[in-house]
Amino acid sequence: MSRQYDEHHRSVMIREALHYLLGERVDGTYVDCTAGEGGHMKAILEATNGQARVFGLDVDREVLDIAEQNLEDYRGSYRLFNLSYVDFEIVLKQAGIEKVDGFLLDVGLSTFQLKSKGRGFSYELDEPLDMRMNLSLKTTAAEVVNSYKESELARIVFEYGDEKRFARRIARSIVSRRPLFTTKDLHDAVKAAIPPAERYKRKRHFATRTFQAIRIEVNQELENIDST
Repeated sequence: MSRQYDEHHRSVMIREALHYLLGERVDGTYVDCTAGEGGHMKAILEATNGQARVFGLDVDREVLDIAEQNLEDYRGSYRLFNLSYVDFEIVLKQAGIEKVDGFLLDVGLSTFQLKSKGRGFSYELDEPLDMRMNLSLKTTAAEVVNSYKESELARIVFEYGDEKRFARRIARSIVSRRPLFTTKDLHDAVKAAIPPAERYKRKRHFATRTFQAIRIEVNQELENIDST
């Protein structure tokens, strides 16, 4: 396992993924729809001694550069594409692939993405509100928090962040503090909306749900999953 991969992100449920994808096969064709830093792809190639063909898609160019390093021992057995998983049919058609033995979809952020400077994914860093996984997207987190109606922000925080009790208060706080430019601005808006007693008793940071909700909206993550 390469140092880059180990430090940035340990792909989840690798053993389970290999069990369901490979079974008893020692070859086959597979598509990792969210390749990230190549963790699952590398596991498949290791388990098949490089006999499998693996296609990896990801909208984040930076993590694909890391994947190239992590997969360098298996050149010729994989291909990476800077595309969304909704485009997997295009990739397969271009490659002349008619049959696939397994698909893998691991949505969410890696530690590398959360800690990447300038991306605005984390409330732990004071950065511009961006949150785009694919930098070619037009809508940023700043546009969402500064231009959406209060009711729409409340819906997003409620549905995408699972913030059941305080979604409306958070939306109201965001609107009252406009314009918001940085992750600290958003963090502080959420903090002002949630009572101290509630903030302290939560196991996760109180801003986690709202940041997740805004990120999902920016990247249209649920819509992409549905269309796939």
